[in-house]
Amino acid sequence: MSKSNATTSEQKINKVIKMHDDDLRSLEKSMASNINSIDTNIAETEALLAELNYDIPKVVKKPNIVVSNNIGPIVVDKWDTIASKAESRYPETVSIEDVFTKEELSDNHEFMVNLQNQFKALNKLDKWDYTTAGIVGTIAALMDFFLVTKVNLKDGTVTPGALKSGVEKLWDKVLPPNKVALLEAKYKVPFDISTNTSKISQEVLGLNPKTHRFQSLGHDPILGFIFGIKDLLRGELTAIDGNGRIIIQNVSGAKGKSFIEAVITEFGHLLSDVNAKNPTGMKLSVPASLTPLLQMIQVGSVTYNGKAYTIGDLSKRMYYDGYNFNHFIGMSIPVALIHIVIHIYMALREMFSEDYSRTKHKSDILLFVANSILCAENVGKLIVTENPFAINYVSWIDTAKYAVRTLKYVLVDYHLEQIDYIQKIIDQEFANTYKSVENTWNRVCGDKQIVYL
Repeated sequence: MSKSNATTSEQKINKVIKMHDDDLRSLEKSMASNINSIDTNIAETEALLAELNYDIPKVVKKPNIVVSNNIGPIVVDKWDTIASKAESRYPETVSIEDVFTKEELSDNHEFMVNLQNQFKALNKLDKWDYTTAGIVGTIAALMDFFLVTKVNLKDGTVTPGALKSGVEKLWDKVLPPNKVALLEAKYKVPFDISTNTSKISQEVLGLNPKTHRFQSLGHDPILGFIFGIKDLLRGELTAIDGNGRIIIQNVSGAKGKSFIEAVITEFGHLLSDVNAKNPTGMKLSVPASLTPLLQMIQVGSVTYNGKAYTIGDLSKRMYYDGYNFNHFIGMSIPVALIHIVIHIYMALREMFSEDYSRTKHKSDILLFVANSILCAENVGKLIVTENPFAINYVSWIDTAKYAVRTLKYVLVDYHLEQIDYIQKIIDQEFANTYKSVENTWNRVCGDKQIVYL
């Protein structure tokens, strides 16, 4: 603390510390002088006795010597008395820097710099970290380019790739038609209305068998556990019409369920629709998570396969063309690969390297680096094809997420955590010092009486 900023209580403490430090230095200097004088006298006496041929007896340690303790009580000044003495001795302003010598201040500065370097080394990324992130990011980018979507460079069309086909084949094995039929019969929901029928009183513009799962929010894999459960509890339909309006209405004959029944029914119905087909055999599935909300954005003009659409109409058209939940899983695989490889790498690195420490910030930065490579490839594919079907929005969201985390760490968290790291070490040093003082006090004072003046 500086002289100008020190409070009255801090000034008292500074002056007391300086007074005791000066007294200890004076005592130490006096004792050193006396010891040197005693050593000199002893040496001269021993030399004289040797000249007189006098044998100097050796000191023999006698065990079990009982020392009589006639020392009286220990007298200790009260704090106000000590502070008053210090104030009298140092009427001028005293800063904490006045207590220490230049060498001690220099040592303290060096100690703090070392602690900062320790923290920096603890969170530093090396070439192996960046190499691993670069490799896995490149592999993920190649997967996105060749497997998530197929690009026809001649006409610029983009269609779902092998990963989506693989997901659909997996669903074919897990949910064959007979199981789907059982799920559809068991888990009926009020919001599974494909056309404007007499069951609903208000028309939902654009509602049809091809896109009703996209328009009904209960079919969204995430939103369904909010709006779908709400609809099941109340016997309602929550949908977005062709003008981007949210329409909530009762469904004729629908009865509300309990919360537990609603959750189970919602999950069962999503399973029945995840591999759904239309009468011609085309797989529709449920929407890609959160994409139905785009229907509310009835603005813009985006060209898609030669036609101009608003953002809301585009999202619905892309769903019909295969931008659905199965494609969402395919888009997520490169992102999941990045997460799996980075976390396994860091776990193995920490396990087999004694000087490597795995931290949350290290993994966040590496995930940002790898995701940035994948996202850059995806943006490049979008620019080249000029086709929104190429967008891997899972990668975009993940990249944005870790970009924010990394930026926050660099600008805020690093400095706060560095202060916390250093403070904990300093606190431990203080605790060790206090323990040493306490042990010394107990050893010297023992059971002696303490008198405060």
